[in-house]
Amino acid sequence: MKCPKCGYLGFETTAGSLRRSLGSLAETRHFRIWYDSSAINAKEIRWVAAEHEFRYYQVSRFLGTDTNRVIESYIYPDTDTKRRLIGAGNTDIAKPWRNEIHLDGESWRVTLKHELTHALAAEFGMPVIRANVNIGLVEGLAMAASLSFGNRTLQEYAASMIHFGIVDDPAALIRPAEFAFQSSTVSYVLMGAFCDYLIGRHGMSAFKTWYAGGSPEEAYSMNSDSLIAEWRDSLDKIRIPESWRAHTDYYFRRGSIFARECARAVANLNADGGGSLERKDYAAAKNSFAEALEKSWNASSFTGLTR
Repeated sequence: MKCPKCGYLGFETTAGSLRRSLGSLAETRHFRIWYDSSAINAKEIRWVAAEHEFRYYQVSRFLGTDTNRVIESYIYPDTDTKRRLIGAGNTDIAKPWRNEIHLDGESWRVTLKHELTHALAAEFGMPVIRANVNIGLVEGLAMAASLSFGNRTLQEYAASMIHFGIVDDPAALIRPAEFAFQSSTVSYVLMGAFCDYLIGRHGMSAFKTWYAGGSPEEAYSMNSDSLIAEWRDSLDKIRIPESWRAHTDYYFRRGSIFARECARAVANLNADGGGSLERKDYAAAKNSFAEALEKSWNASSFTGLTR
């Protein structure tokens, strides 16, 4: 039952209440961006809107989806506000069945493309949920679309994890329970590599058939075990030097790549770097962007450092 004062439904706040709480709206061709004007000023929201459109263009081209859909993007000023309004404080989320993405103002630059992939993939997702029931395929597709983790390819990271004994059986991750119980760093990157391979080797159309609820046999004329064996053969051809061991251990023998602390730190450092660039303090900008890249490779830090 909805509370007449706050609009709370017992598990999430209504869209109207969310919009009133955030208070401001910016509209583009493909987005309605709801935000708090005390956290994002008039100059910044123009850049936020441009970044949204750019990522929409990238993801829609990758997925081969309709370019006329409008997405509702909610950007919360901080983690506490986001937790209070929708319950998910520590993670950015998408609701593909509602054409929505929900982002933290401190980390949206890092997660926008990933969450937008979930929203746009709704076009070929299963009925009602507008995704696939297998979380590994859902997150793997978003990782394959982003390709912005670390400084090596998803295939190289997958081969490294196998080579250095971090993962014995990547096939297990196809099972939703195994995906959920693995370190999210490992499971997201491995499934991202698997989906990236399927799309590159067999095309997006076949992947869409599987994602929409069809069986692997219907999509690829082979079962999942055969697909994984084919992928493993391709990984075995990748040369993994011993010098990659420390780098691989650093990323995959510790916590989640979507840990709030890492995303927040990277976003804050990028913001500091951007402010230093505007003030023409190039030495400070270089230090901020370089420190952010040391924490996690991302396009925003790399672009800032290049500038």
